[in-house]
Amino acid sequence: MTDFTQTATVKTAVRELAAPIDSMAAFTLIIDDILTNNPWGCTSYELAGVTLPGVSKASESYTGRVIYENNVAKTVGTISIKAPTPSAFNTDVSTIIATTALNTAMGGTPSHDHPQGFFSCTLKCHHSNGELYSVRFARDSVTLSSYEADAIRTGLEILKLTRSLHSHNQTQYSLFPIPRYGNDLDLRNSRSDLPLYRMTVLSGYYDQSVHQL
Repeated sequence: MTDFTQTATVKTAVRELAAPIDSMAAFTLIIDDILTNNPWGCTSYELAGVTLPGVSKASESYTGRVIYENNVAKTVGTISIKAPTPSAFNTDVSTIIATTALNTAMGGTPSHDHPQGFFSCTLKCHHSNGELYSVRFARDSVTLSSYEADAIRTGLEILKLTRSLHSHNQTQYSLFPIPRYGNDLDLRNSRSDLPLYRMTVLSGYYDQSVHQL
């Protein structure tokens, strides 16, 4: 019997975020911008005679919990939630909190336990060289997987997202996947009473060692 011959080298790269993304709204903003603006220059392709977009959602999951506290702020009960989309998750939370029978049975006041939430979304991407690869966003990390050409990894850049909260408070995230050019994108929230979101693409700020496994 002859030896096996290696035909491909599939790679994975991970960036652990310095601070977790603080909310599902901020997380959704990042995903929606990538899907809408295709910042990595992904190209459409055909599969079984159907033309598919260069970047699309492959899977997503959103989990969290509602906690019940008594009048001395002691947790007396919890309900865990897992949903397939952000809107489904938010509906689940609001429905549970508004259910009087549950509140009575638990013997406490319900609230959404934001810090305990976890969410992830995997994007399927098609590179101009024909490769299909995945980028998985989680609350605390970004994972690039199933790629062969190093050009795919080095073609991704650092995104610094500054999200204005209330008054002068700001939260910053350093993520890795954005193309290497400099410009600003203003993303208006659908509610005019909420602040603008500003994405700043940083050129010339890239640490290759962070991506190397």
